[in-house]
Amino acid sequence: AAPLLFLILNSMRLCSLAPTHTSKGCGKCKMCPTLADLLRAVLADPMCGSGTLLIEAALIASRTAPGLFRSWWPVQSWPDFDRGAWQQAVQEAVDARRAPLPGVALLGNDVHAGALGLALRDAESARVKSVVRLHQGGCREWGLPAAPRLVVSNPPWGQRLLGLDEASG
Repeated sequence: AAPLLFLILNSMRLCSLAPTHTSKGCGKCKMCPTLADLLRAVLADPMCGSGTLLIEAALIASRTAPGLFRSWWPVQSWPDFDRGAWQQAVQEAVDARRAPLPGVALLGNDVHAGALGLALRDAESARVKSVVRLHQGGCREWGLPAAPRLVVSNPPWGQRLLGLDEASG
């Protein structure tokens, strides 16, 4: 079965679209929140796994350029690589970065401790650990500390994560 709700980033707006609509937008949203509005709020991922969606949201909320913390890029080995232009671009990206706005909380939950360990490690590497809060357990047991404005998830469609004995225990 298809997901009941798609969230599509379109022209810097998040719109909820039924599967029958196109990526051009639903045309019915009068009060669609902007991405900036949503990133001033609480976002929850009930099956966060290694935290990709939470970390990406934190990077967007802090205006962190993709790959800003990488120490080396393949382009740096090209014969016509312009080190000065590169350093200027990196400095502009560093200068654009800011702390997420007050009230931003990115909440993640998963049943798998190993996946949450990866999420914590990656949030630390991305320097967004301060806004990412993780919980281990089933979705039903997850007591959210705040009401989310947006719930996102990339669930494991069609895959069983637990065996029958584990799921019933």
